[in-house]
Amino acid sequence: MKKNFLSATNLTGLALAMTLTLTGCDKNGSEAVEPEILTEASARTSSDDPNDQAFDRESDRVLGQMMRDMENMEMTGDPDMDFAMMMKMHHQGSIDLGTAENQYGKHAEAKKMADMAIKGDKESQTRLQSFLNGHPAPEKIDANVYKQFKKEMKTAMKQMIQAYAKVPNTADVDVDFVRRLIEHHKGAIAMATLQFKYGDDKAPTDEASIIITEQASALKELAAFANKHGIPNAELK
Repeated sequence: MKKNFLSATNLTGLALAMTLTLTGCDKNGSEAVEPEILTEASARTSSDDPNDQAFDRESDRVLGQMMRDMENMEMTGDPDMDFAMMMKMHHQGSIDLGTAENQYGKHAEAKKMADMAIKGDKESQTRLQSFLNGHPAPEKIDANVYKQFKKEMKTAMKQMIQAYAKVPNTADVDVDFVRRLIEHHKGAIAMATLQFKYGDDKAPTDEASIIITEQASALKELAAFANKHGIPNAELK
């Protein structure tokens, strides 16, 4: 039976309350998290720059699409398979955000970081899909351990989504891109860390190691850019 990983209710852009759920078998049996108002996102306003307005719309779409993809994902009982499928979706958010930066941004350094994110995440998607192609049947683990895996993965995703949505909006597309990609990468690292805790297949575990190494390095460059271009103290907590 289908298992939903994350649910979002009443998403209109990012200004509405979000509810995230992690279900066992169906939505009637879901374990719900109380809705929280995203105050930073709710207060966002765009500048008069059409590029800034377009980027803001696309950034909100990227987050909404990632949430919907997670909602519709079928859980398998196998952390290795679930990690691979979820990380592919997560990478797509980075790819789409980087594409928006290349279309609407202006700063060459930010565009270079967008290109690096797109390239790295597309390569990772290919490796993850290769693992899934060779791993068609789930190897289910103990139900109680799996329940804990889902709980921790849900928490990691919830924190990433809320942090992304709360990034203060500015009139600078490049700064907004960098600050949102920081939160996205931090979420990827949190998810990859859980693969080491619950996974046991070599390919996805190796991929988790690559993700942590590459995105931790990228975070330093992203934070340096944000600190230099108008948003000081872009700390990597």
